[in-house]
Amino acid sequence: MSMTIKVEGLEELQDSFDKVIRQFPDDAGDELRKIGLQIKKDAISNTKARTASNPKHKQSLLRNYGVSQVRGTYLDQEVDITTSSPHFHLVEDGHEQVMPYKIMGHPYSRGGEHVGRVQGFDMLKDAIEKNEDEMPKNMEKMVDKILKKNGF
Repeated sequence: MSMTIKVEGLEELQDSFDKVIRQFPDDAGDELRKIGLQIKKDAISNTKARTASNPKHKQSLLRNYGVSQVRGTYLDQEVDITTSSPHFHLVEDGHEQVMPYKIMGHPYSRGGEHVGRVQGFDMLKDAIEKNEDEMPKNMEKMVDKILKKNGF
């Protein structure tokens, strides 16, 4: 004895899923770019607050933040948050202070001596951590919006 079950409407459902899959990468990329821009904004405000005592560092750090375009496909999308400031890593992470080997062209007897450590400001790191909590909520809202737009 054989039994046949016929389900109607599967083609429409498959078409709807295809629409969601095609639309998802673009919307996810847009949301990812928004998150990147928010992290940049938070990093700039952290930089302003934490480097206020040294205006020269502050100006060169502030004007060099950037967010790349979205790269990748489907679930492997990414944006880069960069800075072109050559000393950013020293201010962000901190560094060791070492005496110079020469001062005004003359050998210095304490040259190469370790004299301390400068603590990092963690401007970008803190901005990323702040936005990590909001990321899943934003992605969930985006998925709900896509599903509503496609009639699910």
